[in-house]
Amino acid sequence: MAEKRDVVIIGAGPVGFLAALGLARQGIDVTLIDQEAGIVSSPRAAVYHPTTLGILDRLGVADDCIDIGLYCRGLAMRYPEVGDVIFFDYEKAALPGQKYNFNLHLGQHELAAVVARHLARLPHTRVLWRHRLGSLEQRDGHVLLGVETPQGQEEISARWVIGADGARSTTRHLLGMDFEGFTWPERFVATNVQVDLSAIGYADTNMVVDPVNWAVIARLNRGTLWRLTYGEDGRLDETTMWERIPGHYRAFIPPDLPYQIRQAAPYRVHERCAPRFRAGRVLLAGDAAHACNPCGGLGLTTGIMDANALYQLLGAVIHGHLGEEALDHYAAERRRIFLEITSPSAQHFKKLLSQPDPTLRAQQREAMRKSMEDPSTAQMSAVISRRIVGDPMPVGAEAAL
Repeated sequence: MAEKRDVVIIGAGPVGFLAALGLARQGIDVTLIDQEAGIVSSPRAAVYHPTTLGILDRLGVADDCIDIGLYCRGLAMRYPEVGDVIFFDYEKAALPGQKYNFNLHLGQHELAAVVARHLARLPHTRVLWRHRLGSLEQRDGHVLLGVETPQGQEEISARWVIGADGARSTTRHLLGMDFEGFTWPERFVATNVQVDLSAIGYADTNMVVDPVNWAVIARLNRGTLWRLTYGEDGRLDETTMWERIPGHYRAFIPPDLPYQIRQAAPYRVHERCAPRFRAGRVLLAGDAAHACNPCGGLGLTTGIMDANALYQLLGAVIHGHLGEEALDHYAAERRRIFLEITSPSAQHFKKLLSQPDPTLRAQQREAMRKSMEDPSTAQMSAVISRRIVGDPMPVGAEAAL
């Protein structure tokens, strides 16, 4: 006989964990399943904007994250071809009523671990590692999941299912959905490197603008661990990536500055979106629903805001404060946000970093300099982040909290 659960979340990453915590705080039975043996620590997203911190604050995990994360109060746009550096102060971007005036740098695996600890303190919650979703069948009033476990095949009956299992989502695949959009020709290489870049003038966050050697370089902790992400020709052999890293580093790290690579991960980057984020009693969130390039840090930002909207709406539906049609609002609004705001903004940042035309690079550099000096235009980054939150939820969603 199948085990019965209120909500089963596929994918124990930060989006899945946050949705689970929001539901569990409403007294809802929640199970997370993930095919990995534990939280994955490979180089992934690590920047949280003030609006995102507000969501973490509402869930009661912001203080724990701030205790271990790095306060980042500004960034530098670096133009190596002309030796120019333009600094941006996040305080200038603060909007009225904004609680936080800094970005927080924290590996997404560290965020997941913080949320997991909070989740473990609540009743009727469980996280099942080494559990792989194998089948999904929607029936009247529930979803029957076939799950491969270390003990063999099992069945779980869930009233609702959330697919938060990444861009290669098994949930989305089992729903028969395409992942519409395109893949960037470059391969992105994310590296974690132990090096003292502060000593040579790097800000805590840096965007290097260059048609060939563009990069996003950010300090990851209060020590000397940095994330250096660059692009390379996607046609190159991925198995020899490690051999090419020193050559790429020469564009960013002087030869007399010692460094030690801690981790490196190559990945193809997509601008893709599912055709819908709801199929009956199954909902998609995070990279399972949409994927964009990491320039600007908007991918995980949007995923966290998916989780924020979803746990409130689904909680209100489960408690009878809203009808199931409220979940159509989630599906339509979150898809609109990605297609109209997240993906176009991320594409803009990517094209800005690697602009091939020298005349356009010069024009964009001067426009960037003016925007950094004008508080009204400097606030646009905060405005974008606020817009990704989306339109107000249906009346009644707050009643479940």
